[in-house]
Amino acid sequence: MKWSYRSLLFLTIGFTAYAVLSHGGLYDLWRVKRECRQLEMKNSRLQEEKAGLAEQINLLKDDDFYIEKIAREELGMARNNEIVVYFRNNASLAPSGTTVPPRRQIAPDAFIK
Repeated sequence: MKWSYRSLLFLTIGFTAYAVLSHGGLYDLWRVKRECRQLEMKNSRLQEEKAGLAEQINLLKDDDFYIEKIAREELGMARNNEIVVYFRNNASLAPSGTTVPPRRQIAPDAFIK
């Protein structure tokens, strides 16, 4: 009788270890669920980024003031009658953290119709 309890105990422990550690076991199930959660979070972030890019595309297609804003902030452009001043001790004032770019000009009526 004593051997049957031990045999049953070892068999139960062996089966539990096999169920947890084997290929397709509980550990793999846990790992796959974790990976699925991570992919769902990444998908959510990408959907938000996609929506933001779609909005930016619409603005670039339809909004002349937005185009002018981008030209000024990212490209450092200015109109003919404007003077752009960059301060050496405060690099954060230069567009996109660049060094002082050469002056670029925009035609006076290029953006306003």
